Amino acid sequence: MTKIIISPGDDGGSFFFDCENHSGDHDVCTIASALCNVVAQRCMDQGYEIDIYEPGHVRICGDKCDEGTNVVLRTVLGVFEELQRQDPDYVKVY
Repeated sequence: MTKIIISPGDDGGSFFFDCENHSGDHDVCTIASALCNVVAQRCMDQGYEIDIYEPGHVRICGDKCDEGTNVVLRTVLGVFEELQRQDPDYVKVY
């Protein structure tokens, strides 16, 4: 099961992104991996440090979330929530 925790950092506050167990061959894993790469690339482009970036697990924490990163995190959160609705056996958003 892919487990996701996203706290988008509204109003410039700190943010947190963690996605774990998304390296399988199920369609959800492929989608989750792509979303993780989008978030990781945005964060790297903005100079945020990536805590964990390995197959099946991405974790990023930031002290201050810029508006564009917040938009990316909120968008990705919405996609993960929809994936959870469609396939609750494979996706859990916390």
